[in-house]
Amino acid sequence: MKPKFYFMTMLVCSLLGLLGINKINYTSNREREFNGVLVKVDATGADAFKVEEIVTFPIERSLSNIGGLEEIRSTSEVGKSNIYLKFKDTIDFKTKSVEIREKLDLVSANFPREFHKPHILRYDPAQKPIYIASFESKTLSINDLRLYLENKIKPSLSSLEGVNLVEVAGGELEEIQVSCDPFELESYKISLLDVVNRIQDINKNFQLGYLHSSLIGLERSISLDGKYENIFDIQNTPLFVKENAKAILVKDVCNVSKRPRDSNLISRINGVEKASVFIYGTNDSSIVLLSGQIEKAIKDYLRKDVTFFVHTDLSRDLFSRLKSFGVIFLSLGLFFSIRFKFTFKMIKVKYFLIITILSLSFVIFLIVLLKAKTTEVSLTAFLLSLTLFYLYISVPKLGEQKTSFDFLATFIILLLGIMFLMAYVDTVLVKDFWEFFIVFCLSLVVLLIYSRGIYLEKINNKTTIKPFSQQLAYIRSVVQKFKLKTNNKIAESKKKYLGNFYIFPASVIFLFILGFAYFFNTDLSSKLENEGYEIAAVLEFPSGSAFEYSNRITKGVEEKLKLNEDINDVISKVESDRSYLIIKFKENTKIDKTLLTSIKKGAGNVEEAYLHFVSDLETPLLNEYAYDLNGPDIDILEKLISDITRKLKEKEEVEDVVLRFKPSREELELVYRGDKFTHSGITISEFGEQIRTAIQGGVASKIFIENKEVDIRVRYDETFRKSIRDLNFYKVKNIFKGFVPIGQIIEIRIKKVPSKIYHKDRVRVLSFAIQTNLNSKNSNDLLNSVFSTLSSDINYRISELNNSKVKNLRDIILRSFFLLVIFISLLLDYRKAGSFLRLTSYREFFHFFPFVFLLIYFHQSSFGFYLQLGFLTGFALERAFGKPVLIMPFLRELFLITLIVNMLAPPIFYSLAVLLNTLLIYLFSKRFYLQVSNRWL
Repeated sequence: MKPKFYFMTMLVCSLLGLLGINKINYTSNREREFNGVLVKVDATGADAFKVEEIVTFPIERSLSNIGGLEEIRSTSEVGKSNIYLKFKDTIDFKTKSVEIREKLDLVSANFPREFHKPHILRYDPAQKPIYIASFESKTLSINDLRLYLENKIKPSLSSLEGVNLVEVAGGELEEIQVSCDPFELESYKISLLDVVNRIQDINKNFQLGYLHSSLIGLERSISLDGKYENIFDIQNTPLFVKENAKAILVKDVCNVSKRPRDSNLISRINGVEKASVFIYGTNDSSIVLLSGQIEKAIKDYLRKDVTFFVHTDLSRDLFSRLKSFGVIFLSLGLFFSIRFKFTFKMIKVKYFLIITILSLSFVIFLIVLLKAKTTEVSLTAFLLSLTLFYLYISVPKLGEQKTSFDFLATFIILLLGIMFLMAYVDTVLVKDFWEFFIVFCLSLVVLLIYSRGIYLEKINNKTTIKPFSQQLAYIRSVVQKFKLKTNNKIAESKKKYLGNFYIFPASVIFLFILGFAYFFNTDLSSKLENEGYEIAAVLEFPSGSAFEYSNRITKGVEEKLKLNEDINDVISKVESDRSYLIIKFKENTKIDKTLLTSIKKGAGNVEEAYLHFVSDLETPLLNEYAYDLNGPDIDILEKLISDITRKLKEKEEVEDVVLRFKPSREELELVYRGDKFTHSGITISEFGEQIRTAIQGGVASKIFIENKEVDIRVRYDETFRKSIRDLNFYKVKNIFKGFVPIGQIIEIRIKKVPSKIYHKDRVRVLSFAIQTNLNSKNSNDLLNSVFSTLSSDINYRISELNNSKVKNLRDIILRSFFLLVIFISLLLDYRKAGSFLRLTSYREFFHFFPFVFLLIYFHQSSFGFYLQLGFLTGFALERAFGKPVLIMPFLRELFLITLIVNMLAPPIFYSLAVLLNTLLIYLFSKRFYLQVSNRWL
């Protein structure tokens, strides 16, 4: 009896899967998430060395003994300390948050009063915005439009579940600047702080009390309205009254005007400044669902005179992949139907299509039920299972073998083996293998279950390959003639070239050597070259860089990037210390080493800044190896790296050396003169506050103008803030209400100070990267030989970054696994044969390495994730079915399927094409090798 109950249950689940298809949490590819935490401390008024001593070192000492901590890195700069904690992939940082908070509370209790408490944030250095939109209006200026976005759109977007951060860029936020003349102020014995305090006192509303009238029973409140309404009110603010009763107003000593703020955040789309919104999602958010919520929130709060344009929407990239999956799925279904209609007459097309759709729906139901995050790997796994299912039922000899269980068992053992070996090295790669394993096995099993009893029993009894219809008889005859001529040509070639006894052994040995070299030098850890149609890059600027400088350099880079023919759009977000660039490519653009190298070179001279890509994609494609130089003294570290860079660039093997830190720069240092400062009648804190207000300005209050809240900033006029010479004329007001020239109480020095002080595991460190055509080992040897000639001090040493070490270990394990698979198959065959003399599987060694050479050479790629899956699939098929998967009917059908997928698959969804190409090359080369080797062995 058929298990009708279970069958009906599966049908219900398939129906539920169709209804819940929109609830899939789909992402493009599983991100290599940074399992870490950022501890951020604001240390107002402290320089980098003081921040390092008071904040960074104590926090690092306190947190270094937390269990599961893999690495601590930190940066100390003026007024700020950032400590980055990276945990092992198996550790959930949420379980450590309480312990981190307790330790930070103990440490921060000893901080100076002006330092803030530490903040704990989830940190991901490779996080990209999931949604970028620009806004335009015919009635609002770009400045008013940005203010509108800040006040209306940003709050609505920030409240959405799954949104981590919303940034508004573009335009300029205005402020009221009260620019004062220091000489005018001194003539009236007024300091900048007096102006700030006076504006603060005046710009207020006061509630004075109430009047009670017993006659009419009324109560009236009395208030004083002192709030500014316009710029003229600020200009007419009295600072003090002279003896002749004449008031000295703000406008007498200062110029009051509306100006843009100095610090800013702007955005450009292809060089045109736009008011834009950058939205970042959380790690567990569903991009597809969140994208729809973002668009709805924008439309709900958008004014009628404002339009918006979407430039980046990760859900669109996801839909592009899903669309490609749908096109390939339907095309394969059409191809299978045509073959069943005209060739395999015993198979009913409608049954096959129903089974396929029900199986896909059942897999979707389980994915939604388990709330699993689905990636491109799942789509590829299902299409591969569908392809193998078609081959199983369409090729007669496969049906006769009844060895589908052997194939599944072999394939499962191979995948479980590779996941076990990689479990403690690369959890992301294990998750990818696990996702493929679950979806592929589930899909194939469901397809076989649904098909059982419908037509498989008939095809096992008899399978006929009938000719095409009479209308296609002529075409068939032409094909047969072409096939006959081709076979004759192949036979002549075999006789001509393989007749020589030495050609085959010499060719095998030659290809074996090449394959051996390729196998041990190629990258085995990358998934695909193409992760989408865009990449993100960052321009890092020295600490304290002026916004105008950063903006100018960034704009120049944008203009040069637009000259690249492969680039479609360049989106930028510019800040003072860094600029974030999103480079969008034209469709069908292949992201490879040549392209990335041309982008870096095309960016041209970026002066003190340095450009790097955010994604892990850069390192393997550019053959870039990153290193840390550890040591106690920053000046010596920078000099050593400068010498290393100079010597490495002289080597032909080295393409470039990239500095991954901000070099020291010259800054002004004010050193107070002992007794003179003490007797000046001013404290250090008062001195610092007056000088800071003069240069940077101080926000005295706020004013509402045209329904906008605007800051009132007081500082010296720009003409007195241009050079060191201007600083010599500054005077500070002491407790005796006198003015003291700062040159009398302090000494101005020019000193080279670090922009940031970098630590790794509580030791000062500077990082750099070498771009070379050498492998990792040879790159290390070259660097060590150069470094040994520059320094013999044991306190300074070079180490390769941890991710490079992990990558090398990952490659070693993968290489060992593939060699182990071949060796174990040899032992199993020996056990069956009972003698090495009767053993033939040793030839697998001589086939594997030539196969690797052909695969990597013609594919022009590393032996990555999908190529590994293609090899494992082919190996399992050949071990389970034997010669039936090497006969021409099977290979012909596989070739046609591969051809269709290669023609339809775009670069953004090329995984199935890569996998099938690998499978086809493996089986074809194995067939050819076995045929030819039988003549010699």
